[in-house]
Amino acid sequence: MQEKARLEGLTRQVLNQALRQLEASGTAGVRPARRLLAVLTGGEAGRVEALAFLGRLRESGWKVTLILSRAAARLLDQDRLREELGPSRIIVDGDDLSSSALATLLREHQEIVVPVLTANTAAKLAVGIADTLPATLIWHGLLAGKRVTAARDAADPHHPGFWGQALHGGGDSGKLNPALAKRMEENLKILASYGVRLVDVARLPGLFTGEPAVLAGRDAASRDAAPRKVITRAEIEDLASGAGAGGEIELVVEPGTVVTPLARDAARERGVTIRTGPGKGGRDAGR
Repeated sequence: MQEKARLEGLTRQVLNQALRQLEASGTAGVRPARRLLAVLTGGEAGRVEALAFLGRLRESGWKVTLILSRAAARLLDQDRLREELGPSRIIVDGDDLSSSALATLLREHQEIVVPVLTANTAAKLAVGIADTLPATLIWHGLLAGKRVTAARDAADPHHPGFWGQALHGGGDSGKLNPALAKRMEENLKILASYGVRLVDVARLPGLFTGEPAVLAGRDAASRDAAPRKVITRAEIEDLASGAGAGGEIELVVEPGTVVTPLARDAARERGVTIRTGPGKGGRDAGR
């Protein structure tokens, strides 16, 4: 018993001495920073929300390296990005980076987030083309097993803010070339099969900072109460996640509502029944 007490006393002395040394060096209780590689491309849809999300990352303990595509570098003021977002570093596509420097970037960062993913970058990644810095980092990040999260808003032809709607259809996704719109949806589906976590930009804060998503008029209540013209995969996944496990989920949509192919795939995968009914669209879970 005396020997056991003596050993316990020695152990406490060693631990106390180690703690005093840590406190003296200023490192006691300091958690290592989480490192995030944030890739911004030049899309329009969701850009404001994406920048607001990036601005909150530092407060949540993330150390961010910001990667800008050439288009994003033309659209955004880098000095303002440094001032408002506080990234540890900004790298622009076209900067002279060696293969070893790219490998170091991927090795030093735990995750990759793409707050603005354009249809162009999505199309390249879907067929394995990595001829830009953003595409290269995303592609090799996936190969290395990094978790990649991307906001789909600027790459989804049915998203209200997708620039092609205003250019080609006057804001009506139903006027877009259906074959090309389907191709874009398939590109996103391929990215998901590669392991990319595709979400609406409004969901990023909840995933990385723990803050509730601000859905700007597209929250669950408005989805239930307001007639929907387009139902996307993201909405099906949100619906299924919100209902929890074990319940039957039915989504009632108005006649004429567009349910995208990706949304129908997600409905089959998540056990959501979609039917057309009169009046306002809504949902029932657990019936």
